[in-house]
Amino acid sequence: MKELYIIRHAKSSWDNPNLEDFDRPLNDRGKREAPLMASLLEAKIKEIDYIVSSPARRAKETAMEFSSKYKHAHLSFEDSIYESSVVSLNNIVQSFEDKYLKAILIGHNPSLTYLADYYIGENIGHLPTGGILGIRFHIDQWNMITSNLGTFLCDYSPKKSLKL
Repeated sequence: MKELYIIRHAKSSWDNPNLEDFDRPLNDRGKREAPLMASLLEAKIKEIDYIVSSPARRAKETAMEFSSKYKHAHLSFEDSIYESSVVSLNNIVQSFEDKYLKAILIGHNPSLTYLADYYIGENIGHLPTGGILGIRFHIDQWNMITSNLGTFLCDYSPKKSLKL
């Protein structure tokens, strides 16, 4: 079995209109919520083997919070997650090493929401900033993952889960 936790980066700042989208950092709310969401997931899921994230600043900052909770997880940054399609994201997931049983994918909407829809086979709605969606796959190899193969595990968001 494999488990994938799809995480949308925490809330980002729009304070500096001169920054490129890729370089936008977390805002104050995102800086508060990212560590809280990482702690929430850690309380429910004790072990994560692999964390892969978009290298965009807001995603990278979010990934660092999760990495601090899962110190033994391998952390990597994949350029193609930024402004990605479902096909591209699925290719990334399919390329995970099979030794990883539980993985986190951190990126951006709308592609993450569409990826979750693709895996579960239904419309999950909107994955909010800082949101976590867990999916289980009854397979042994990541490269076998395809549409409608996932089973919904969990859905956490800052507003619902942290009561902010």
